Amino acid sequence: MLNPRRGAAQVSLMWVIALCVISLVTVFFAYTSQQTSAELQASLDTARGDLAQEQRQRGDVNEEFRALSRVTGWDASGNTDIASVQGQIGELAGVFPSVEGDTASLEGTMAGLIGDYNGLKSANQSLDREVGQLRQDLSARQTASTQSLGEKDGTITQLRRDLEDTRNSFNTQIVDLERQRDALRDQYRDLDARLAEARANADSEQRNLVAEAHVLKQRNDILSERLDSVARRAEQADGSVLTVSDRLGKAWIDKGRLDRVRQGMQFEIRNASTGSVKGRAQVTRVEEHRSEVRILSVNDRFDPIIPNDLVLNAIYDPTREPVAVLLGDGYGSYSAGDMASLLGEIGIQVHAEVSNETDYLILGTPFFDPDTGDLLPWSSQPSYKASEALSVQVVPRRDWMAWLGI
Repeated sequence: MLNPRRGAAQVSLMWVIALCVISLVTVFFAYTSQQTSAELQASLDTARGDLAQEQRQRGDVNEEFRALSRVTGWDASGNTDIASVQGQIGELAGVFPSVEGDTASLEGTMAGLIGDYNGLKSANQSLDREVGQLRQDLSARQTASTQSLGEKDGTITQLRRDLEDTRNSFNTQIVDLERQRDALRDQYRDLDARLAEARANADSEQRNLVAEAHVLKQRNDILSERLDSVARRAEQADGSVLTVSDRLGKAWIDKGRLDRVRQGMQFEIRNASTGSVKGRAQVTRVEEHRSEVRILSVNDRFDPIIPNDLVLNAIYDPTREPVAVLLGDGYGSYSAGDMASLLGEIGIQVHAEVSNETDYLILGTPFFDPDTGDLLPWSSQPSYKASEALSVQVVPRRDWMAWLGI
């Protein structure tokens, strides 16, 4: 059997050994910890130094960023990113053509902005010069407008004075016209009374004219019976053409002074075969049995006047002296005596009244009513009425002037 004390001693020895081991381990760990702590303290001091250095450097950088922020206007402390700055530079590129869009840097942007600014400054200076010129032009135009308005005001003032004078003149004329109107009214009353009297006289004259017309009708019937027994001159040739000079425009006819041809008379030239009118000629020189004529017109240059063509004047008759009666208040620049002399030179007798021997009624200037100034028709003249009744040829002014060559 074992001894109980020996067992207890062995247990105590084991605890002593264990405590020694623990103490050694504790001392080792304490030494190791102290050494590690020293190293850590050294590392901490080194890190603190590095951190202080980095903080000083970062402070310098932050100060530079703050200075850059003050210059550029962007927050350079880290709150503004590059994309925002590039976006704003892109907006500048959309406004200023010289900024190069996405690839533009701040330095390039500033160069483009300076170029655009200089261009805008030059354009602004040009615009300033143009504005100055426009201001000068505007000033000149304002001066001219002011002068024009002044002249216009003067003209308006003058026109107003003229208008006032015209109104005064019109008022005076109106007063005069009213006086004339009153006078005309008095004249109208007088004329109305005269008209009533004239109508009464006209009625009386109308009755007398009816009676005279009855008498004239009886005379007309008698004259018509006499007229039927008088042979009228037929339209026949008065002579013929002897020779013709186309180059001189002259010809000779076979009627002269002994045939009562006078200078100035005009003849129609007709074709001897067909009787068609070929032209017209006027007597320029008269001999005893022939006369020289000037060719006034040729109707057809392919049918010229040739010898043996016939000559005709409606109021010329070499075998009989025609009888004419003058009717008119003058004959142009000729009096009734002058017309009688001219007609006598070409063998036409002038009688005072129309009879059954009368060949022509020569009309001159028409008659006018001395009271009203109205033109009196030829049909109101007794000589004209008698000529119509006796079928006498009425010769208007344009025809007898051509026949007489005046």
